[in-house]
Amino acid sequence: MKLAKKLFISYSWDNEEHKEWVNNLAEKLKGEGFDIYLDQCLNIGDNLNNFMNNMPLECDKILVICTPNYTNKANNYSDGVGRETRVFQMEENFKKVIPILRKGEKWDSSCIPFYLLSKKRN
Repeated sequence: MKLAKKLFISYSWDNEEHKEWVNNLAEKLKGEGFDIYLDQCLNIGDNLNNFMNNMPLECDKILVICTPNYTNKANNYSDGVGRETRVFQMEENFKKVIPILRKGEKWDSSCIPFYLLSKKRN
């Protein structure tokens, strides 16, 4: 089985602490040898819409950092999370999505977008 090398991280900008947590996760994964695609790595002038639409297609896996705010945006197709959700729901991408819960979050409809509640989990 081929090891996933390119990882796209999807998250909502809940607050600065959460953005820092996501960035720290990305740095740890980079340290393990993964190529990380995260909006915080974009430069001024880069096209965020193209990034959100195209990078998930090019990556091996999509890590979705689930929080109540993320879930609300995904379920209502709002903001960047909503745009990404439409891309993730395409069959070829859905298989690549790995939901991630931060410590203390529960696997229920308050933290997991509707489209991910059906994913098999251990």
